[in-house]
Amino acid sequence: MSVFVYQLVDPWVEGRPPFYIGLSNNPWYRFYSHCHDRFSAAYPLLSVFLKWGVERDEILKIYRECTTRREAFDLEYQLVMSTPDLVNRPYKRGRSY
Repeated sequence: MSVFVYQLVDPWVEGRPPFYIGLSNNPWYRFYSHCHDRFSAAYPLLSVFLKWGVERDEILKIYRECTTRREAFDLEYQLVMSTPDLVNRPYKRGRSY
């Protein structure tokens, strides 16, 4: 089963920098859950974007489809540790907050 590493990007900033990086078997459903989970680190920004009519596909970007969960964890860790200004930091390998 594939595991996707995905980014939630800011559609209002030039270059669309990511503000959240995650992994999921179903990133489209995970996006939905971020939008409805007030405890999600991505919730506040997503709420604003969606309120102003930004569509899911303008925010959710698939970074890579991985063949194993281990590959996805390693890639996610590398991206989170090298990308500034993410809302899902601090980060412990295999679990973001």
